[in-house]
Amino acid sequence: MPDFETRTPQGSNEPHRPRMTLIANRLSRLLSASKLRILSIASTLSHSLMANRDRSLLVGGVLLFVLVAASVGLLIYSFGGFGHPQQEAEYLNEKIVFEYKSESGTAIWTMNADGSNMTPIKESVDGEDLALSPDGKQIAFTEINKKLDPSPSASASASASASGPPTISVPHIVVRNVDGSKKVSLLNSPSREPAWSLNGQQIAVSSDEKWSTEGLEGSYECGIYLVDLDGSDPPKRLTDEPGCETYPTWSPDGAEIAFSADSGTNFYDTDIYVVNADGSGTPRRLTDDPGTDIQPSWSPSGAEIAFSATRSGSLDVYKIDADGSGETRLTYSQLSEAQPTWSPDGDQIAFVRYVAPAPGYDVGPIVPGYELSPIAIYKMDYDGTDPVLVKDYGKAVVNNPDWRGTPQQHDGVEQATEDEHPEQAIKDWQALPTAELQTYKDQINHLIRQKKLRESRADSPARQLADKWTNSLLWRLDKSRKEDLVRFLVEADIVQIPDLNQADLRGVNLSGVDLSGVNLSGANLRHANLSSANLYRANLSYASLINANLSHGNLVGANLSHANLKYSDLTSYANLSHANLSGANLRHANLSDADLYRANLSGATGVTEQSLER
Repeated sequence: MPDFETRTPQGSNEPHRPRMTLIANRLSRLLSASKLRILSIASTLSHSLMANRDRSLLVGGVLLFVLVAASVGLLIYSFGGFGHPQQEAEYLNEKIVFEYKSESGTAIWTMNADGSNMTPIKESVDGEDLALSPDGKQIAFTEINKKLDPSPSASASASASASGPPTISVPHIVVRNVDGSKKVSLLNSPSREPAWSLNGQQIAVSSDEKWSTEGLEGSYECGIYLVDLDGSDPPKRLTDEPGCETYPTWSPDGAEIAFSADSGTNFYDTDIYVVNADGSGTPRRLTDDPGTDIQPSWSPSGAEIAFSATRSGSLDVYKIDADGSGETRLTYSQLSEAQPTWSPDGDQIAFVRYVAPAPGYDVGPIVPGYELSPIAIYKMDYDGTDPVLVKDYGKAVVNNPDWRGTPQQHDGVEQATEDEHPEQAIKDWQALPTAELQTYKDQINHLIRQKKLRESRADSPARQLADKWTNSLLWRLDKSRKEDLVRFLVEADIVQIPDLNQADLRGVNLSGVDLSGVNLSGANLRHANLSSANLYRANLSYASLINANLSHGNLVGANLSHANLKYSDLTSYANLSHANLSGANLRHANLSDADLYRANLSGATGVTEQSLER
């Protein structure tokens, strides 16, 4: 395959070769249920998950754009030594590369496709949208810089403020070697979401070239650009439509780039498009839905594109033929699945699953369904069947999984889209929570038998594992299975071992359960049924118990300080003697017949004679 600099442009009367290949593939699938996979030379590349506050940097009118006298409005630095063609690194073959954000920082890690052998490539990178080069020697990423706000209103505000002049955040793409050396800026203008070309000589980016110091005031124009790393040519803009184009990703043959674009009037109305990488022609629209379609990912054959979409309200993974036909939903759950990446043989798709806001991280909503943080990587068969957990990362946040490896040619039979059976995928997804819960029970029983979990120290590895597995799974289960998990812990006599603070137990039926001494501080127990539950000396400080049923509950000595008990039911002789309710919100709580003997109500709000007498 010729590289981008030497590829001969097609004449106006010459058929579009990649397009004809897709049509041929389509006809082949219609004539028979099998086809030979196409051997191409590259792997699927990273697909960035953009945080809402960061995306607003591109489209919200707060970017500092260094205006230059160039026809394209962009400048590139010389990258001497960064422009050599690259080969896929052997050590990355069959690995999943991903961005890993923890308390110690953001880094690129790799792991085997089964979740084993997690290894950092770079310990920490001060940036986002991390993308590893094909040869594994360089990292492109978005660096957020603080600049003084030059607007007149900002100057006036600064003079009236004692905290100094206001600043604005500006994203720029930076490339550096993995060992930390030779750090250079890719562009002299605001940009983000780098995607490496297959030969490592170009990077596709999303950039906003129409920013002014006054801001955009509701209008924005960001497009897809190609940048040569050796600086031989000026950046080339591939898209020039109203609105913003994001999430560029290269086709396996390097001839096309898929991306997401909004309508120009509605930020959340985005669809998937494809454009020629040489800049010829106009973008082809693949999807047409009023919701959000983002994060395209090419299959190894180039015949299909997986993407994330909000068709069902939350994010799900879909796929579509590269000619715009055969759209198929692949994931079915109440959570959000996104950022798909194909296995080198095209038989499986890995993706991230959004399960819980990780404590300490402010990952705000991007589109409807993005209210959660991605902390687990899953994989499934290419038709959505057989979903399985690859790796759960606990409190860390993972993004941009990229399944590396040379696309494989084999004699296997790939089922045609028309012959796929979504009903089997639905059944498999419905069975997933039960299977995960059973695996969890087996793991905990192993810790009990082999690691003496009940007798172990508080800081023992066994307890740490039990705590991690319990809290991670709770975020992924529905109400009935959460109830099953908690009752299992009670029956196994280890319910006090996992730290259930901040656990999501909304609406869970825990009536009659013995939760004495359990740490539920900060837990979400809204609408939970805790009637007749034993909460003796349980820690419920700062817990949300709005509309919870605590009738007949034993809360003797329980710590309910600053808990929110608004509208909760404490009737029918709930025992709160010696309970600490200091600072608790008891507005509209029903405390009639509750035993408050020596309960501490200092600072509690909403305590009235009516609430005590009803």
